[in-house]
Amino acid sequence: AQLVQSIADQQDDFALLSCFDVAASLGDTVPAAKTRQTAYQLFIAYSELPKQLRDDRLRFQKGMTRLLRAGSVREETYRNADRKEKTRLVRVIPD
Repeated sequence: AQLVQSIADQQDDFALLSCFDVAASLGDTVPAAKTRQTAYQLFIAYSELPKQLRDDRLRFQKGMTRLLRAGSVREETYRNADRKEKTRLVRVIPD
């Protein structure tokens, strides 16, 4: 059972990283916020987000937490068009 969960987690992580790549290619900012405008709300518009993550927000959040803890994704502070300081999520590309 643990092996099956590990494989599912890897598939979820790959799908989420693919969504980060799509966001970057479209110039979309991936919000770090947990309420209001969220990464989930952005990613559900992408066909790369599989049904199991689209339909299970807790599973989506667990995947995002795994990516943050693994260092595959990090938070970054930036200024938006109104010069307000905001936080976004960005994919970390290994050297």
